[in-house]
Amino acid sequence: MPKRPNLIPKRLPNGNWQLNIPASLSKTGARARPEFSAKQEASVYAKNLLGHIAKHGSSSTQFTSADATDAKVALRMLREASLHGEYELNLKAAVKYYLGHLEHEERSQSFEEVYRRSVESRKNRRGWSTTHEQEAVAVMKGPLPHTRAKEHQRVKVRGFLHYYGQTAIDRITEDQILDFLNEHHSSSSSSFNRALRTIKPVFKYAHDRGWVQY
Repeated sequence: MPKRPNLIPKRLPNGNWQLNIPASLSKTGARARPEFSAKQEASVYAKNLLGHIAKHGSSSTQFTSADATDAKVALRMLREASLHGEYELNLKAAVKYYLGHLEHEERSQSFEEVYRRSVESRKNRRGWSTTHEQEAVAVMKGPLPHTRAKEHQRVKVRGFLHYYGQTAIDRITEDQILDFLNEHHSSSSSSFNRALRTIKPVFKYAHDRGWVQY
């Protein structure tokens, strides 16, 4: 069984008390010699450190130079943020918020996935004609350049999926939808309305399942 480390405070000529912490126990991964104004303060620090190591292992105290650099950069970004509201700008709050964002992204449904499910649901009902399907594909995947064009010739950069297929459906805004319609389907009111009728049911399908909020 490994010997329990013993951190004994040492009195310095300047009156402070110093702990000689080996690299294996130091937060930085290098030997550390912190100073304290009182022996009791140094002893409490040593006791807490050894207790933490006994419970969690020595690796739990490590804080590498790379970690320190990242932390400094992150703190500087928080301090220099030009925000007008009252926010809790510290690393713990920032990490908590970011992890919440990532967890939300993982739970979110992409527009393309919701579109696929929506189409499957509607195809099981009456009224989904071949013409309607062709129109939907043209809006979502992009139109064919001419009537005899092959599938691989679709103009994908004019399809809604090209822009937002992999975007979480609850991240897509009304302005983004209108921008797409105005750019690619503003040649006539019928084209605009046809594209809108293709996109709108996908969001209704998502709303009915609680994936988006109006």
